[in-house]
Amino acid sequence: MLQPMSSRYYPLAAIAGAVWLWMAVACSTSPSSSDTPVPRQYAYHRIDVPAAVYRADTIGGIPVELNQSAQSVANTPGWLTAVYDGLNAELYLTLTPLSAETEESLIANRVERLSMNTGGASTEVVESRNAGGWECTLLVTPSGSPTPVQFLAVEPGKWMLSGSAMIQGATSAPADSIRPVVEMLRRDITHLLMTL
Repeated sequence: MLQPMSSRYYPLAAIAGAVWLWMAVACSTSPSSSDTPVPRQYAYHRIDVPAAVYRADTIGGIPVELNQSAQSVANTPGWLTAVYDGLNAELYLTLTPLSAETEESLIANRVERLSMNTGGASTEVVESRNAGGWECTLLVTPSGSPTPVQFLAVEPGKWMLSGSAMIQGATSAPADSIRPVVEMLRRDITHLLMTL
């Protein structure tokens, strides 16, 4: 048979019950459970990257497709520089003719240069062959490199097109702060490679 609680324990039980009831009510009406936006203590601007709209250009007579917002500022036979205004990003392209005698050494030299540009940072390497027969290699180094996106495309026995995208201040910037620009450059260079 249950015994009634002693009067000396009743206030403690009542307080514990009241605290439990208050917590249940407080949790059920918490502002975090509503759809009301809550301002954050710190806010960072969002980087607006250009849309995936492309234009035709050429380098040494080879047609390439660049982002419409990337302005060609230097275009000489074998060299092309395109600048993404407002993003502190530039794309440098180099076209080199290949012959049976020079192909192996030129490609080895370019691969070494691309490797050194990564600065030993973790790098994703994507290899593919496009519909035009170009053998393409894309390198993406999301942090720690001023050239986070680089590439090498070879039309065997004919041409080697190599390039790197440079972002000013990328070596000291946190990876997440430049990620939208790196992803945009990756998208644009992938498009360039697949349309050679």
